[in-house]
Formats: sequence, C-alpha cells, structure tokens
Amino acid sequence: MKLIKVLMALMPTIPLVSSLPSNTVARGLPGAVYTCSKSGFAGECKWTPPTNECRTFFNVGDNAPNSVGPDAGGVCSIYTGLACAGVPIRAIYFPGIAQDLPRFGSMKCHAL
Repeated sequence: MKLIKVLMALMPTIPLVSSLPSNTVARGLPGAVYTCSKSGFAGECKWTPPTNECRTFFNVGDNAPNSVGPDAGGVCSIYTGLACAGVPIRAIYFPGIAQDLPRFGSMKCHAL
C-alpha cells in the first residue's frame, strides 16, 4: 500500500510521451558507429568516432561484430574483403542491424 502511495505521488512528475517535443531527434555524430560482438547490441561493444579510414574486422570467434549501429545521419557500407574494396555487400543506416548481420571483413562509414 505504501508503494502505491509513493508511485501515485510521483505520477505528476513523469512526462507522458505526448508531452515530449515533436522535434525530438536521434543524436550522434554522423559517420560514427557502434559495434557489438553479440546480436541485440550485447557482448563487447565499442563506439568509434567518425573517420575516413576503412575499419577492418577479422570475423573470427567472439570478436566478430554481430550488431552494427551507425549514428543518426550516417551510413556504413560493409565489404567481404579486408580493404573496403569492390562493391559493398550491404549499406547499414541508423538505427542499424541488431541481428542476422552478414559476415564481413571491413566497413567504411560516413555522413549522409
């Protein structure tokens, strides 16, 4: 009963979704990317700031990215080889791919 009273007292301070500004947008740095070793953006995760460099991944064992999420306003192209050469196998846009990511060897991200 005491918990219900506490929750009821807090209700006026919890904003409703409809009360949020209509201009709310995703934030980030276009060209930056968040990668995780497991599906669902779990496991070992890393955020990499924007760069013009090719990001190389050796898709072996637990170090292989299984989730990729470019920041809003950016896109990442993934390649089978290790040098971001040739035709990309897929373009990944925000919010990214959390599962069933194809195996790849390299990735290049940039602002749209």
